[in-house]
Amino acid sequence: MTFIGWDIQPDVDIKHEMHPDVNVALLRLAAVQRKFVFTKWLRWYWHIIKTLIKGKFDIVHCVDEYPVVMIFCFKNILFRFLIMDVYDSIIKRKTNNYLTKLIFRAVRFLSNAVADRIIETSNELRDTLGRFRTKTIVLFNAPPDPYVYIDGIWPSPEAPLRIAATGAIDSKSMALALLLSAIDSMPSASVEVLCSGWLVDDYAKNVFAKHPAVKYTWMETQAEYYELIALCDVVYNVRVDADNSYYRSLVFPQKVFDALSTGRPVIVASENWTSEWVARNKTGWSCSYKDPEALRDLLLFIKGKRTELPDYAMRCRSLYLNHYTWEIMEQRLISLYDELNRISS
Repeated sequence: MTFIGWDIQPDVDIKHEMHPDVNVALLRLAAVQRKFVFTKWLRWYWHIIKTLIKGKFDIVHCVDEYPVVMIFCFKNILFRFLIMDVYDSIIKRKTNNYLTKLIFRAVRFLSNAVADRIIETSNELRDTLGRFRTKTIVLFNAPPDPYVYIDGIWPSPEAPLRIAATGAIDSKSMALALLLSAIDSMPSASVEVLCSGWLVDDYAKNVFAKHPAVKYTWMETQAEYYELIALCDVVYNVRVDADNSYYRSLVFPQKVFDALSTGRPVIVASENWTSEWVARNKTGWSCSYKDPEALRDLLLFIKGKRTELPDYAMRCRSLYLNHYTWEIMEQRLISLYDELNRISS
C-alpha cells in the first residue's frame, strides 16, 4: 500500500505513527490551510499523477470527492478500480450562491457516478445517495480497541470535573468560546479541560489553550491520547458547523467513538442528529452550541453524576465492543477489497 499525501507544514516536526507495510509518497510544500493557490495545486496534481504512474496500482482509495474528480479520467489506464471514501465532504456545505450550489451538485454527482464503490460514515449519509446507494458501504470512524491503554485508569473523584477536548482544536468547528464561557460562569477551579491536538487557528492557540482551566499537552502516540481521555469524566464534542453543512449534520463524529471505546460519556451539539443517538443509547448528553448557560448547567449536572461513571463506562464499552470496533469495520473493508479482487480476476 502507498499513501499519497501533501505535507503543507514541512517545517513543523510532527511525528506520525505509520504501519511498516505502508510506503509514503509525500509532497512537502508549504501552504496556508483553506487558501487556494493555483500553482501549488498544480504541483499537488502532478505529484499524484507521477506517483500513480510509478506505482501501477490496482485500486486507488480516495478521501472525499475532489481527488476523485482529479484522477477519474486515468481509470483503466493508471489503475483499475476507484473507491471514494467520503470522510468530510466539502460538497454538501450549505451556500446561498446559486452557481456554487450547481458546482457542488455537479461534482458530487460526477464523483458518485465514476467511483466503483463509495464509503460513507453513517447510515443516514448513505440514504442520501439515491441511485448510488447500492454501491455504498458504511464504515464508522471507529478506533481499534484501546483497552490495553486505559485498563485501570479512572478520573480522581477529588479532582475538578475533567473534560477531554482533543483532535483538531478549531474555533470554526468546535464550540470553544461556548466552553470557556460556561467554565468562567462556574465556581473557580471546578472544571479542568485536558486538551491535546492540533491548535488550528489563533483563537485556539492564544485564547483557548492559554485559559487557566485548560491543560494543553501534545500527545505523541495513540496510547497517550486514550490515556488522556480515560483520565476525564466526559468527552467534549459540541460542534458549531452542523448548520453550515448538510453533510456534517448527518456525520457520525469521530470523538463519539473515541468516547465509546474508552468508556466515557460524550457531549454533542443538539443541532446534530447524533444527539438523538446519544440520548437513545444513554451514552452522554447534548447541548446547543449557542447556549453557554445551558452548557454550564449541564456541566454542573454531570459533576453531580460522577459516581455513575462506571455505569456509563459499562454501557459505552458494551455498545462499542458489540457494534463499533475497528475490527468490525476492518472486516467490512476487507470484504470490499476481496469483492473487487474477484471482479478483476
